[in-house]
Amino acid sequence: MSPMGASFFLILNAFVVFFLVSRIISFALNRGKPTLNNKGGQKPQSAFKMEFFDVFSQATKPQEKSLNCLFQFEGITRDAFEVLGVPAGAPREVCQAAYRDLIRHESGERKKLLESAINALGFS
Repeated sequence: MSPMGASFFLILNAFVVFFLVSRIISFALNRGKPTLNNKGGQKPQSAFKMEFFDVFSQATKPQEKSLNCLFQFEGITRDAFEVLGVPAGAPREVCQAAYRDLIRHESGERKKLLESAINALGFS
């Protein structure tokens, strides 16, 4: 490659990097501003727009609560509701009924797993 070609490549690369960095900064500065559509200047209610930085902060939103109950059994993290076969956040009666139905037919390690699951939920 000639010296002219190398310098052209470096200049072009600098412009591309500058453009991308300026777009990221512009996006970060404008992310709190509402976007408007063409009909009356209001944002549509059903529109969903994932913001660039929301990808990194989704797990830390204070209004969202996890319904799962995780516990350790033989070094493996498990969900107590999944082990019992009930939906996450199921009430006490549903969990206890599922536990009683499953424990009748199980023995050995599976029985210990079910007991650990019901104990993790605090419904024993």
